[in-house]
Amino acid sequence: MLLVLLLLTAAPADPEPALARLARAVAEQSSRATPEAPVAIHVEAPTPALARAFASLLAAELAARKLSPVVLEAPSPAVAERLARERDLRSLVRVSLAAENTRLVARGDVLPTWVNFWAGSTPTRSGPAAAVAATVDADLQAMTLVLARLAAPPAAIAVADLDGDKRGEIVVLTDDELLVLAADGKTIARADLRSLPPAARPTRESFGAISLQPGRIAWLSGRRAHGEALTFAAGALKSAGPIDELALDGVTVKAVPGINAFAAEASWFGKPVTLPAPLTTTNSRGGSSLFLFANGTGAITRGVPPVAVFSGAPSAAVIADLDGDGSFELLATSARSFPDGDEVKVLPIAAVEALAARAGSLSEGTPVWSGTTPRGRVLCAAAGDLDGDGAEEVVLGSWLADGTGELHLARRIAP
Repeated sequence: MLLVLLLLTAAPADPEPALARLARAVAEQSSRATPEAPVAIHVEAPTPALARAFASLLAAELAARKLSPVVLEAPSPAVAERLARERDLRSLVRVSLAAENTRLVARGDVLPTWVNFWAGSTPTRSGPAAAVAATVDADLQAMTLVLARLAAPPAAIAVADLDGDKRGEIVVLTDDELLVLAADGKTIARADLRSLPPAARPTRESFGAISLQPGRIAWLSGRRAHGEALTFAAGALKSAGPIDELALDGVTVKAVPGINAFAAEASWFGKPVTLPAPLTTTNSRGGSSLFLFANGTGAITRGVPPVAVFSGAPSAAVIADLDGDGSFELLATSARSFPDGDEVKVLPIAAVEALAARAGSLSEGTPVWSGTTPRGRVLCAAAGDLDGDGAEEVVLGSWLADGTGELHLARRIAP
């Protein structure tokens, strides 16, 4: 069974990005239909970010052909046709993008928008539509479009269905604010943290964790004296008071002043436990729990506190059902400090468990997918079903060299 992540698609190297090649092919086919300028453009795609990026590239190609393009944002091709007519845009290029296995496919048509009301009892278009179809190999740039840009690096990310609509929301913690984002990256709610007291011994870098439940968000930050519990309802966040510990699945943790880690002295489902080392992150799926520690080791367990550890632990990792088949995989980044684009790989959970059982290194595992992010260092990741299709998407939080951050979305492209 072939399953491919958009982030990790291994396409043949090409000096020109896949989206640019696809836009040029669509523009060439559209221009052969001799559309009358100005030309309207409407694009549908699996994500709004992909639709916007392709529409911009297609507009540039049509502008070079002196067709005066105008990009229309509309809920459907039919509405786009009506808007084009209302704005006296003489032609319309309608394109639908789809990811099919390791290919990016564009299908659509080019049609005149002027309607001949004198042709009889039924109004008709002034000319026939021309079909458009083009396909390119997907590449990393096409599949890792920025979901959201952040004014500061992300300290933590979490994904959960907060409002009960069967689609996950993305919660991002930075030093100064907490953001709730929709699946398309648009901000739903935000809480300003700058009025909260700073930590007496703040961490050198942004660090924290988020715990999500329906209608409730809790967070801890290495830059704040206390964390906070918040309620989330009707798109609004409301403080429910300060907190000093956080329940991350079955593990309840407390921050260690001045370091990017939580104390090794924690609790496991209400019982005291001493972890192998201070904890940086943990998450659970399908009965498996992943732990990453500040000393560069990690552990994966089933229903018991971690004891055996593996070396070569990544900076960020998450357990997820990436293909919707009920089995879980581990998506992990590298442990490099300042990569120019971070390495990402996906390993079967069983393989990671075997490595941990013999105290091996994660680098020994053979990935089923691998690739590199476009830029930045990925230090946090979260998984959840953002579109309600049963498979989980992964949100990667990148720290950029200029002190800002980005969120990238990884999703499967196999049916």
